[in-house]
Amino acid sequence: MSYYVIGIGGTGARCIEAFVHLCAAGLMPQGKLNLYFVDADETNGNLVFAKDMISKYTGFLEGIHRSGSVLGSASLFQTEIHTHEVWSPFKRYQASVTLEDVFSYSSMDEDPQDLFELLYTNKKRKMKFQNGFLGWPSVGSSVIAKEYKSFDELISKISHDNSAKVILIGSIFGGTGAAGIPTLAKLIKDSFHGGNRNTPNQGEGIKRTLGLILMLPYFNFQALEGEEDPNANPTNFKLKTKMALEYYHNQKLHDICDAIYTLSDDFTLKTSDSTVKGGQEQKNNPHFLELYAGLFALDFFINNERFQDNSYNKYFEAGRTLKEQIGWSDLPYPGGRDELIDKLGRMIYFSFAYCTKFFPRIKQCFELDHAQASRTVGWYGEFFSKHPDNKAFFSDLRAYCLMFLKWLEVMQKSAKGQVDINLVRDNYLMTPDPKGFGNLLHDVKNTYSSVDAFENEFMKVRKRDFPDAQGDVGKFINALYKHSLKIN
Repeated sequence: MSYYVIGIGGTGARCIEAFVHLCAAGLMPQGKLNLYFVDADETNGNLVFAKDMISKYTGFLEGIHRSGSVLGSASLFQTEIHTHEVWSPFKRYQASVTLEDVFSYSSMDEDPQDLFELLYTNKKRKMKFQNGFLGWPSVGSSVIAKEYKSFDELISKISHDNSAKVILIGSIFGGTGAAGIPTLAKLIKDSFHGGNRNTPNQGEGIKRTLGLILMLPYFNFQALEGEEDPNANPTNFKLKTKMALEYYHNQKLHDICDAIYTLSDDFTLKTSDSTVKGGQEQKNNPHFLELYAGLFALDFFINNERFQDNSYNKYFEAGRTLKEQIGWSDLPYPGGRDELIDKLGRMIYFSFAYCTKFFPRIKQCFELDHAQASRTVGWYGEFFSKHPDNKAFFSDLRAYCLMFLKWLEVMQKSAKGQVDINLVRDNYLMTPDPKGFGNLLHDVKNTYSSVDAFENEFMKVRKRDFPDAQGDVGKFINALYKHSLKIN
């Protein structure tokens, strides 16, 4: 089974960031996951950060494979992720391209020039798009449609994959997302038919599905002083969203897609203290609705069979029991609250224990010969018959776990003062407190009173008890993960 997630624009990149963390926790069904980023601004800070985080994930798995280890039945890091080159509609142009350059305005005949001038103002025709579409979806959709054939890698994969499950994620109140979602949805749907609409999408052995996650207004920013373009003003988000949804309805996007998820919230929340137009400085903090978007993507993949039934509802929204707070029961995961805590919650405990106690112990052992290390740290001698060859692997795992914990901390603080997100007790994440280990999650009481108590219990664990894992590293990670959460 192959899955495709296409993140469009900066919002799409941040939603993929949340989705990958959920994959690391073992919530994704088995199969090959293909991640694509679509952004007219390849230097976008949100995009660059998401790619770096994914490289930490894939680097960890590569280290596992190089060591000859297998994690076994531990849920974490089971998803095989394949990332692909960022696709920009300006890829074959120079950095400072204009709309006139893309459509060869100067070489047009008089009548096409007149039509072009009627459709686009002089400002839009001559604006340089080195930092994306700047809130102009009418410009973005035309450029994406024209340059779509350069996205041939994705089209080739999908058109030859009879079980392709494809979901697009992006905002519809900005530029790249609002432009890319309807345009790409139509063009990808055409690829389902091999470019021929007379070819059936579904048939014997053919079960392709296409879903959308539409991020409606959910964050705010300070409008730039002297900015005359209303598209770059957040006060127009609601109007732009209304117009986009009406356009999607008139274009029968609901007939093209098998599932449409929508997310929005009070967008007075700011995800950045500064306002920039694209580039490396555009770095927005994680927002809790991006976690919801990741969970929606999981719902689309896990419950995909229901979309083969045309009578099934294809529209989905998410809510919460109380306006002022979000708890574990409010997260829309198909497996329910208990499974979510068992996997995502266990990943949180594992990451906290590894970063605060076990990685420092491993570093300490590497500074000693193996015999001395085994005497100093009992569990090290139990799991490692010799010092592992790939010592960088342990640093790579720590780097990813720290990014994961930081994402949790910032995501939980994204709505401070308006919504209390009661998933993790973030005071323990901001200043790691080993004594807070047992109460790290809200509404969950871990048996271990502290990380030290957990390590003492871990001393009794034996490598032989994990026959489904292979190699010293595989058995150690498997054991640490499975024992990090113990609920009576």
